[in-house]
Amino acid sequence: MFEQILAEMQSAARAKRVYLTEHARDEMADDGLIFADVIRCILTGEIIEQQFDEQRGENKYVVYGDCLNEDEIAVVAKLTYNLKVGVITVYRLRITDYD
Repeated sequence: MFEQILAEMQSAARAKRVYLTEHARDEMADDGLIFADVIRCILTGEIIEQQFDEQRGENKYVVYGDCLNEDEIAVVAKLTYNLKVGVITVYRLRITDYD
């Protein structure tokens, strides 16, 4: 369903057109994740949900994928008008996240 959006996000990740919000950087630090983990998640993952940010009037997507050590993480990101990926937040998944 989100194949085209994911393909555009993956293309941006390969071209190093990914930026992190301050919130995403803080969450990564809390979970012991690095930028390469975010890239790996985007490249190996799948979009499992689309969310609409009413305050900003834009769509954002939840990507489940693997980080470098193959733990599963989630990246919440948007695709910007100039085809960059803006990472809003990042977090490690727990078994309860699948319920």
